[in-house]
Formats: sequence, C-alpha cells, structure tokens
Amino acid sequence: LFPGLCDTTVETVVQGPLPGIEATKIQELIDNGDGRNDVGDTVIYTITVENTGNTVLTGVTVVDTLTDLQGGPEDLTSGPNFVSASDGSSDGTLQIGETATYTASFDITLDVVNARGLENTVTATGTPLIPDGVPGDPDPISDVSDNGNDADGNVVDDPTVLALSPSTTTAGLTLTKTTPRVVVERGSIVPYTVTLTNDNDFVVGPADVVDSLPAGFLY
Repeated sequence: LFPGLCDTTVETVVQGPLPGIEATKIQELIDNGDGRNDVGDTVIYTITVENTGNTVLTGVTVVDTLTDLQGGPEDLTSGPNFVSASDGSSDGTLQIGETATYTASFDITLDVVNARGLENTVTATGTPLIPDGVPGDPDPISDVSDNGNDADGNVVDDPTVLALSPSTTTAGLTLTKTTPRVVVERGSIVPYTVTLTNDNDFVVGPADVVDSLPAGFLY
C-alpha cells in the first residue's frame, strides 16, 4: 500500500533565465593634419555590446544618440556599423559571454566647435532566447552605454564626451570697410560693406564684429 523507502533520489534543477547586456562606447579623435582639435577632424567611435547573462540574445540592435554640448541634435557621419562578434555570430545575435563590436564616425563641424564639443551614447537592446521547458518571460532587455573610463568615478551609463575649445584670435584676421559713395549729402543713404577675412590656416570663431559710428551718426 505504501511505496518503499529508498536512500537515493534524482532531482532536476532548472536555472531560470537571467539575461544581461552591457554596452560601452569609446572614442578616438583623428586630426586632419593641422595640429588642432577643430573643424575637419574626425571622431571614430568603437561600440562593444556584451551578453552578460545566461541566455542567448537575438534581435540585438544599437541606437545612437548624438548631441553637441549645448544639447543640439547631431547626425553621425557613418554608422553604427557591425564589425564582428567574438564567437563568430552574425549581426543581431549574441551567444552567452559573446561581445559584438560596431564602429561609427563623426566629422567635426563649426557648429560643434562653437558648442564646445559632443556628447554621445548608444542604447543596446536584445531579446533573450529561452529554451523549451525553461520558465521565464522573454521580454527585451537594454543598456545605455558607458564611456569605458571608470577612473572618473562613474562606472555605469555615463556618456562619451568630447570637449572642444573654439579658436579665438585677433591675429591673422583682415577687416575692411568700404563704400561706393565718394560725396554724400545730408539725408542721403550711404551703403557700407564690411568684410572680415580669416588668413589663418585654421578655423576661427565665433567672430564678433562691432561697428562704432562717430558721435551724432546713426544707422
């Protein structure tokens, strides 16, 4: 009537899914040959996305957000483009412990220099692949990138920032003011043309031109 007692048994324990994903974005500024960090230089971004969980990730995507340091939106010159994965997976799939690498670039513009630089993040998203018979909900997971520099005291989700300084100088600038009028009468209109020329071999700006009229004269 009762099952016999035994001193051995077999128990199967199934580990539940613990998906994880981590994105990192680092940068390198490539000089255009003028020895200055300014217009015409190129920022090369390297993005890595690691599967830190215990499930395969599918549908892996990276979405980039790029702004200048005043909050103005900017568009990457290229990328993000998939390069490779450490275990040979194709774009969009990450095996457990695998890391995918992407690259992107941005050519520095005058607007970005005047805004004092760039701020960049990437959001990586993937969907866990849960085997049959394992409980769990395969909702997508995501991570906002870290800049790869933990020495700054922020070890997670801090943006990749490039600070730039505008080139301001009074040297190498030529300012002229001309008018076609030779003789003028009271009440007549005198047109002026003000020309500012940058004779340097680098971009200067922002420029501020102030025209001071003699006392009693008005535009």
